[in-house]
Amino acid sequence: MRRQLVPLLVFACLCMASAAQAEDYYIPQVANGSFENGSFRTTFVLFNVNNVSTEVEIHLVQGPNGDSFNVTIPGLGTGDEFRLTLPAGASRILQTDGTGALAAGAARVSTSARIGVSAIFSVFDASGNFQTEAGVGSSEALTDFVIPVDVSGSFNTGVALYNPGTETAAVTLILSDTSGQEVGRNTLPTLNAGGHTAQFVTQLFPGSSGLRGTLRVQSSLPIAAVGLRQNDPPLSYTSLPAFSRSSVRKSFSLAQVANGTFDGGSFQTTFLLFNISNTSTTVTLSLTKSDGTPFTVNIPGTGSNSTFTFQLAVGASVFLQTDGLGSLAAGAANISSTQPIGAAAVFTVLDSQAKFQTEAGVGDSVPQNQLTLPVDVTGSFNTGVAFFNPNSGPTTITMKLLGQNGTVVSTAAPLTLPAKNQTAQYVTQLFPGTSEFRGSVSITATGGTVAALTLRQHAGPLSYTTLPVAQGASQGSGTQPSSSILLWKQVTGYNGTSDSTLNQTLQNGFKITGTISGSGKGQTIVARSGSDIFTGVIDDSTGKYVIVVPAGTYTLVVCFEPTGSTSDAQVTSTYTDPSSVQVASDTTRNITLPARQLFGVSGTISGAGSFATAFTRTLELTSLDNSSGGTFTVGSDWTYSGNLPDGSYTASIEVLVIGGATGFEFVNVYGIGSVVVSGSAVTANFAVPDLGQLSGAVSITGSSLPESTVVTATDKTAPLPAGYTCCAPPSTTLALADAGAYQMRLAAGRSYDVSVMVPVGSAQSPSGAAYYPLSGTSTAVSSSTTLNLTLPALPGQAIVTGKVSNGSGQGVKDVTVTAMSQELSGASNLGYDGFTTTDASGNYRLVLLKGVNYQIIFTPPSPTP
Repeated sequence: MRRQLVPLLVFACLCMASAAQAEDYYIPQVANGSFENGSFRTTFVLFNVNNVSTEVEIHLVQGPNGDSFNVTIPGLGTGDEFRLTLPAGASRILQTDGTGALAAGAARVSTSARIGVSAIFSVFDASGNFQTEAGVGSSEALTDFVIPVDVSGSFNTGVALYNPGTETAAVTLILSDTSGQEVGRNTLPTLNAGGHTAQFVTQLFPGSSGLRGTLRVQSSLPIAAVGLRQNDPPLSYTSLPAFSRSSVRKSFSLAQVANGTFDGGSFQTTFLLFNISNTSTTVTLSLTKSDGTPFTVNIPGTGSNSTFTFQLAVGASVFLQTDGLGSLAAGAANISSTQPIGAAAVFTVLDSQAKFQTEAGVGDSVPQNQLTLPVDVTGSFNTGVAFFNPNSGPTTITMKLLGQNGTVVSTAAPLTLPAKNQTAQYVTQLFPGTSEFRGSVSITATGGTVAALTLRQHAGPLSYTTLPVAQGASQGSGTQPSSSILLWKQVTGYNGTSDSTLNQTLQNGFKITGTISGSGKGQTIVARSGSDIFTGVIDDSTGKYVIVVPAGTYTLVVCFEPTGSTSDAQVTSTYTDPSSVQVASDTTRNITLPARQLFGVSGTISGAGSFATAFTRTLELTSLDNSSGGTFTVGSDWTYSGNLPDGSYTASIEVLVIGGATGFEFVNVYGIGSVVVSGSAVTANFAVPDLGQLSGAVSITGSSLPESTVVTATDKTAPLPAGYTCCAPPSTTLALADAGAYQMRLAAGRSYDVSVMVPVGSAQSPSGAAYYPLSGTSTAVSSSTTLNLTLPALPGQAIVTGKVSNGSGQGVKDVTVTAMSQELSGASNLGYDGFTTTDASGNYRLVLLKGVNYQIIFTPPSPTP
């Protein structure tokens, strides 16, 4: 169901400057338990990159049905869920105990803010001695992706899949060789909600031994995945990443490559490159030594060089391994392509007889200004860090060593890395005297970005494991942002079945401030970091703005009116600041809006005679990419005129009718035509399609229907924009259900999601709204369609009271408190949204309809720009 805000004429608009700070991380393969010759354990690596505390929950599942996966983590107990709090800059390394029968599954790590998350998949012998391990990073849930496959020689490749959703996923596997030719196709049994499966490629495709290539996975729902390349003997595991086929990445940085002999063995690096696009591509692999000079290596079958260029057909892949000869040297690699590709590397160690010893996957290192990496210097472990400067100028790197509790233990001397240079050192070299230590390194790069890689080394038997590098750099204990700038907070899973008290303390944030100037006027501004969106406030008179965010790296997006926009023909355009903002303290970033050339658009709308008595008439023109749009007032003669930037636009009509048979009707007719604006004025006439009538009765079981009950109908043909957009096409029609009856006009021959919104509380002091049904009633509308809607009896009320305070214990006034649940007591398919505001002392009273799994959000007032 598509739910839109009801106009102010019906309900008071609740505007929250909030964005989803919560994060879910998916680890597609974990294992624990004993087998005949040993045991498996999984280590969870968690580190907080923020300057505020973060709540963490680990949830484990196993099997295709998502059954509970109970393990024991010393210090946390036994179960399938574990909860902990990470203070600012804190970190934890948590390992299962390996007891019980061997079982495998997946994990979801849910956090209240972005952190670093990874897992390590470790193998021990029957005496409990370490054998080998592999890092298994968190994976994005995708519907179409590619994993490199190697089942040559002593290698095999396993694939783990995890469905984190709430519905069943249908999965198809397509195996291709290095030329891109399909050699096998397999449809998996359905992967139920929360389900996990892991199999070797040779199990999925019998007879595939000896093959190198790729495995394409297509799923009806987003699933998380990882590949594991196994060598046996000696036993070794290497994780291989999954690349989305919708990726647009054409450039990659590998912060550590090595080749050559040393006393006792040699190093080789294998480059795994595969074309994920629908077009053949030219790929260039460039290697540089630590000092930035060309790094010449020999790749059998390709020759000796520091730069290699080759073609990849659609779906094709290459596995390029250096020969390991010559004096040992290390450096970095840059990979570029004319089309999107997937790229990774494997760092391999051979003994003096050129026999395989161990290896580790080396993924792409995204250059950043602020980053954090975990550290383990305990027992036989040490942690190595590689830095690569991909810029044309020098970069200075400052590093703080943070203890597990987030305290600053040591600060390293600044490290200046010249352009294209690389360096690799152990943490014990960067911070002399470090031993028996677990924590993290907080890193800030100035003068340019830096790419980084972390490897955990086990000395005997030798093993390397890749650890994650996370965006963001906590300042550690003792550094806190301003106490007057507060972040919003979310409480999930709240039980609202009886009256209760819920006090909350809001954490501090940092301000991004500046002035918006240039060719236009800012309407809204947001700071975006991954899926997190933080909304700011703009002063219309000065152009100054402010956004409150936690520490991190952000992209600023401004929705603005270009010069030439008028009140009767308002134009909206989008500007994305090309330079990201690194936030570790209050930060200033001024924005200059670019000029947008506008071209005249005018015409007539026909077929709108039934709206002759309309109170307002508006034409909405929305670009197909949702980056631009126009809101044009339509005259009584149904003509319009205005200006738009170049683009392809969809037209929709909005009409407000007050009085008459309906009493109140807000009609949106989506898709009445289209127009292309390209460098000159254009005339575009549109036609309202034939309209049908949807009408019926609305009632509530056991009670009368409140005044101001609204029926909404959302056109299912209208696209839902992905993520944050400045312009979205209108698609929802609303009508009052006056005295239990409603009627509305809709485009005939289309399907709509129809629902009812019922106010709770008095008209003068509303406390919320119930809505039914949760997913809407899909209804095909003809010339005359009847749909009666009967809501279940509303549950009784539960009152939540409490106080919202800042970190100093002072009450915070004007905090907006909202509550949402779709699991109400004794009322199936009914949802509820409640809202209130704190008083001058920070106290609030929130009315709930009795139910469970409430999400309650506390949004403080925005500071003045």
